[in-house]
Amino acid sequence: MDSGNMAGFMVLGNLANTYFRLTQCLSDAQIMAVDLNQIQPALIPPGFMPKQYDIEEPSWGPLLADCDLIHMRMLLGSIQTDLWPQVYHNAFEHLAPGIGFLEHIEVDWIPRCDDDERPANSAFVKWAELFLDGMDRFNRRVRVTPQEHRQMLEATGFTDIRQEVIKAYVCPWSADRNEREIARWFNIGLSHSLEAMSLKPLIEKLGFEAEEVRELCERAKRETCVLRYHTYCNIHVWTARKPGPQQ
Repeated sequence: MDSGNMAGFMVLGNLANTYFRLTQCLSDAQIMAVDLNQIQPALIPPGFMPKQYDIEEPSWGPLLADCDLIHMRMLLGSIQTDLWPQVYHNAFEHLAPGIGFLEHIEVDWIPRCDDDERPANSAFVKWAELFLDGMDRFNRRVRVTPQEHRQMLEATGFTDIRQEVIKAYVCPWSADRNEREIARWFNIGLSHSLEAMSLKPLIEKLGFEAEEVRELCERAKRETCVLRYHTYCNIHVWTARKPGPQQ
């Protein structure tokens, strides 16, 4: 189950690559894609089940049960801060005992740099500070707090908890070919998302005018495209297993 899958391109892309092999072993394999909105493409393959549902609801009763995998990504900011223990609990309840895994992926929007190659008055850093502050005031925190998430997973009952941190460069300056390719895609997503992410928190919670937000986002966007600035964001990946005897 993909919880909060947006347009479904990730799950559909993975499904296109793996569905044939999966169905050779499991003829009844199913993937449920859950989101508040039904915005999936018109053509979807067999086994893919879009489901319109709010995962902030106290119960996930209508959703797929006994899942082998529940995937969540970039839900910080979408989930009310104090509801995260409930979301983890519901995910736990919908996993198959013994073999069910949760995978949770989040981007830490705090820009980082391991050398001095970043402007002194960074627009990207300024944007991140304001964005995080505005979302805090909505009680929909976007800040990544690794230890807190681990503690919530442990308190829920998960075992085999692992965390991986991946550097995502905001522009393709790296000498490594694979890192450059990832950076190109990250830059595209970031460039197209800055304004949409920023308008509501900066206007409603911090008192900005819309044009001020657009001007800040445009400066941040230009900065993230300068190859001599070695900025990156951390991507956090948590995986955890539901214990118990296999059914």
